[in-house]
Parts: sequence; structure tokens; C-alpha cells
Amino acid sequence: MTTSPTPADLGFSMPAEWLRHDATWLAWPKDPVTWPDRVPLAQSIFLQMITLLSAQERVELLVDDAATEAVVLDRLKKMAVNRSNLRFHHIPTVDSWIRDYGPNFLLRDQGGSVELAFNHWIFNAWGGKYEELRKDTD
Repeated sequence: MTTSPTPADLGFSMPAEWLRHDATWLAWPKDPVTWPDRVPLAQSIFLQMITLLSAQERVELLVDDAATEAVVLDRLKKMAVNRSNLRFHHIPTVDSWIRDYGPNFLLRDQGGSVELAFNHWIFNAWGGKYEELRKDTD
């Protein structure tokens, strides 16, 4: 059996959440299973998060398509968002909890410079408990 080295074997580590970072990654909420009767409220809170975060750092936002991007931008018009710190990515998702299925960024010290990498989780929807969420691993 051939095994690949782990990121730790290669000298990479995941930085602590509270350390300075360049961006926060979010996925636009829309799933009524995740947010039963609360999708509009979740979206409103995400708009507030985007506004507050964009004042200090880049926000990388996953939306399903250009139409969803246009809706989000229209809703942000009334808010003090720093548009230069907001980037959209047209990547269809089911769930908004990107930490469960999205990449984690890893760092490795290269003698004074830092190398950035990421790992790609193979998300199994908590052992198949929520089969509809397996789509987020694609």
C-alpha cells in the first residue's frame, strides 16, 4: 500500500483561528434544512457580517451563480460594505457552513518566508447523516 505524506509530515500546520489572516471565506445561506424558517434572517445576518468584516479584511463569498451575486450586491447597496474587499466565487453549495466542507489553509515556514497551501476535505456529511449535503464535497 502506498500512502501520501500528511501535511504535517511536510512541515505544514494550520494557524490558530485568532491569528491575523488575509480573508474570511463564507458561503451564502439559502438551505431551508439548515435554516428552517430562518433563511431570510440568516441572509440578513450574513450581510451584516460581510459589511463588518469587509471594513478590515477581504471577504471571499461563495454564491451559486451571477444572479445570486446580483441579489447580494443589491442588498448590500444599503450597507456600508467595503466593496473592494468583497470577492464573489460562483460555486454552487448546499450548506452555508463552509468550515465543514471547504478548504483549510495551511502554512509552512521556509526559512524566513511562509508557504501557503490548503487541504481538501472529503466531506462525508457526518457519516452520511445528511446525504443532501454530500454535494458540497464536489
